[in-house]
Amino acid sequence: MVTTFLLNGHTIVVPRLGTFSLSCNGKLIPDTRPAKVETDEEKKQMREFLQKLVDGIYNVRVRYTPTPKVTVAAKLAQFQNIIVL
Repeated sequence: MVTTFLLNGHTIVVPRLGTFSLSCNGKLIPDTRPAKVETDEEKKQMREFLQKLVDGIYNVRVRYTPTPKVTVAAKLAQFQNIIVL
């Protein structure tokens, strides 16, 4: 469900944790969409255009912006080496 929201362009805010959103890079392609999509040829042109759009998307990532409290807690966290025998 979270994935679906992100893929549909929504931002998800989790109280006291932070904000999640989706970002990506892409190549610019010329707008070759047909004006209308009624005939089989126009449907084929639309499928080809949409495939070019999908192929041009790269570097997709989920962005996380923590709340100020989480940022402070992360800075204050300390870790110790533990030797396990």
